[in-house]
Amino acid sequence: MLYLPFAAGLLLLVASSAAGDGGASLLRPSNRRVQEDPCAVSFDEASVAVPTLSAAFMLKPSYVTECFASIPVNRSLALEHIESLRRTFEQYYCFYDIANDAADSNPISFQEELGYSLFSGPLEGQVNLEEELTSLLDTVDTEGATMATFFDIQTIFNKLYDAHVSLPMLAGDLGTLTGFHDMYVFPERNLLGTTYNQILAWTPQYNDAGDLELSITFAGSDGNEMPENIVSIDGMTPYEWYYDLVSKPEPSVVWPYQAIGARLNGAFSFLEPNSGVDAFRIVTRSRPSATLPDSFTVTYATGEVETYYAALAFRGLNATQAYDYVNSSPVFLTPGSAFTNFVLLALTVNETVEEKSAPHDLKPAPKRNEIVPEKIKTTRSKKAASQFVFEETIPLRNAQTLAIEDMAAFSIEDDYAVLKIQKFIFDIDLQGNNFAMVEIWSNFTAAAKAKGIRRAMVDISGNGGGVATSGDALAISMYPFIPYEFFQDQYDQTYNEVMRATHLTIFPFLEELAVTIRGYSNAFLQEYLDSLPEDINGRIQSLLLSLASFCCNTQDLTQCRDPRCLPMGALIESLNTLDEFPTGPQLRIVWNVLLQNFAAFNAFNTLFSLQLDRVDPQQSFEVIRGGEMHNLTNRFPFLTEAEYYEIVARAFQNDWQFDEYVVVSDGTAGSTTAIFSSRVQQLWNNRDTMWNNRDVLPVPLTAVTYGGTTDPSDTTLAGFPASVQGVNIGVPIITAGLLYLLEFVLPPDQAALVRVINEDVYQLTLPIPPYFAEGQPSLPVINYYSRFMDPGATPLQFVKIPSDEHIQKVFTGNSLDDPSDLGALYRAAAKVGFSSTDTPLVPEESEDESSAAPVLEESEDELATSGPTESKDAT
Repeated sequence: MLYLPFAAGLLLLVASSAAGDGGASLLRPSNRRVQEDPCAVSFDEASVAVPTLSAAFMLKPSYVTECFASIPVNRSLALEHIESLRRTFEQYYCFYDIANDAADSNPISFQEELGYSLFSGPLEGQVNLEEELTSLLDTVDTEGATMATFFDIQTIFNKLYDAHVSLPMLAGDLGTLTGFHDMYVFPERNLLGTTYNQILAWTPQYNDAGDLELSITFAGSDGNEMPENIVSIDGMTPYEWYYDLVSKPEPSVVWPYQAIGARLNGAFSFLEPNSGVDAFRIVTRSRPSATLPDSFTVTYATGEVETYYAALAFRGLNATQAYDYVNSSPVFLTPGSAFTNFVLLALTVNETVEEKSAPHDLKPAPKRNEIVPEKIKTTRSKKAASQFVFEETIPLRNAQTLAIEDMAAFSIEDDYAVLKIQKFIFDIDLQGNNFAMVEIWSNFTAAAKAKGIRRAMVDISGNGGGVATSGDALAISMYPFIPYEFFQDQYDQTYNEVMRATHLTIFPFLEELAVTIRGYSNAFLQEYLDSLPEDINGRIQSLLLSLASFCCNTQDLTQCRDPRCLPMGALIESLNTLDEFPTGPQLRIVWNVLLQNFAAFNAFNTLFSLQLDRVDPQQSFEVIRGGEMHNLTNRFPFLTEAEYYEIVARAFQNDWQFDEYVVVSDGTAGSTTAIFSSRVQQLWNNRDTMWNNRDVLPVPLTAVTYGGTTDPSDTTLAGFPASVQGVNIGVPIITAGLLYLLEFVLPPDQAALVRVINEDVYQLTLPIPPYFAEGQPSLPVINYYSRFMDPGATPLQFVKIPSDEHIQKVFTGNSLDDPSDLGALYRAAAKVGFSSTDTPLVPEESEDESSAAPVLEESEDELATSGPTESKDAT
């Protein structure tokens, strides 16, 4: 918000604390005895001595936890930081309440008759964020804040097991010390001064009896391998140890999946030797000692017992700098860039409007009771002798980084074809053509046709998502007879307080203002223009620059990657024209262009691909989600009808149709991948209602998962929610800045109305950026639904769609970077997924077959539709 006195007050608080006013609470008491200070133990006691990894910055988890928990952070600033996060997630996070208990919803529908269930319980992301954050606020208020408080904040959000939820790094030294850290685990034999054995592999695998076996492979001084089978870790079987590890939220930043089977597969893949002296590593941003203990005992099948030691690596800190850092009594007051840019924006606003109006008496928003990964890559060694070789690998441009990467690959085996989609994060091919996914499918089917293969396998293991329309394009290519209605009304947003204030207050005022502006005479406009300060152009452009900088979270706009932050070119151009031709009519143009900017900068446009015209606030309706009343917007599509027909037209150009599909995954996938997988599973599972034209039968589809826990239902094709992360929750704050700009340029009577709307209504709904954060949080803002479920159904993000078959084997070499296990995986998936009959399951193509299309069995009024080829666009 542009709460200038509030922001300035926080800065004054910082200054006074640094100067000593209240500073006593920020520093350790000077009379504390050294032996009572957890940070003041000897360096040898605090560290783990490991060769080659520089023992100087390898610290014990307990030391870091206890030391950081003793270093105070300003209580008021910490409270503001946590409350900002609470308000931000309360307003924008679409799962804020339903995450507490998806079943406590009304209406509720999730096709339980098909064997579907709900993700529920702490192991599947059920957490009461309001309760957790409020409890932390109470704790900080009564006991104060420490560096470890920020570990606890991260842990609360880890409990969601949602890869789309991402907290920004913190500013300065606080960010350096409480950021992401690698925690390495070393066997005792590899500590400094002991016998050294290189570690080649840490390998989990299920045996034929379904028991998880674990082995570690050492290399002796002569280079010979020395495998050791591990029978227990701290008294737990390997399965119990892994299950306990992935049941804790602290390490879940590495495997942020709702499905615990997917988390277990994430651990199977991620835990491996990295340096030759460590057994494995974990990444953590929570209390280190809650992630792993300082040491644990490992018992081998030979009966030998060895102690393993965990150590936190402080990278970038040389010698004993990490130890010295936390022993220097630092005072953490530095605001993050998001809050800094917010304050700069507020100061610019004040400087811009001070000549026209009195200082702004702005208030922070009242509290609630007063009124949405890419899979982390590892360095697993390649098993060259068993590499699976794809016939064609498809490089495409990453839609975010613009780098060219291998996104997909396919191979035609003797009796099936396999398509591996590593990422969906692309939309165009290297020639600039839209819907590269359709071209991939076309090449895939052409290769299958050349060998007469009628069975297709699609592998989405490890696919972290990407561009939603690429997932839709693959689903349509597999089932080109899907009617467009299947893609309609599948998304909505929570109609939050910011949206409500925008819809009920700002938009009506802007409409009336547009009428008022049209009624002003040119003579009046000229007279008013002549009364404005001479430097109006420069001052307005200064404010626009501050708005864009805040939106981009950088003062260097050349580094801004969000095109939503730079649509003000027309406004700047109109201002330049006004500066050159200061006339009344040109002032009217400036006003109108300024009004047009509110279409881009408003609370309905926090999602990059969502335009205001897709949401009609008049159609909002109430539901109960997680026991709390919610207002949801109308449903809307992402895939437009024109895009749908373009994809269909190209999909029908392929004169080859498969008889069977298998979709295989380890669950370490999500976002667009979850949208794709739930689409095709829903199409097949609802075939009795979907396909009413028996001349065009649906292609059978079998969902196959693997690895995971011993319960197949714990592993789904996609492990984290089907939502989007392309969110900029700073956009609604820009709205407040534009309102200040309006106040500055409008005549006094209209300016007074703008101030009331901005300060007394709109800004009371806006959370300010978290004080210490180097940016805004990332979080999903939309719900995703199935057309086959009743109106008001449970969002698919919380519906667990089971696989049809499960392979109780671990395959960790399952990516384009490491395809070493893909051959065995595909053979196993084909064995359980494809039918054994050679009888075609799809009728032979006929001349009139393309004109027949299925429709959803809904009412004629709701779904009066024809097949895709009846459109003029589908040729």
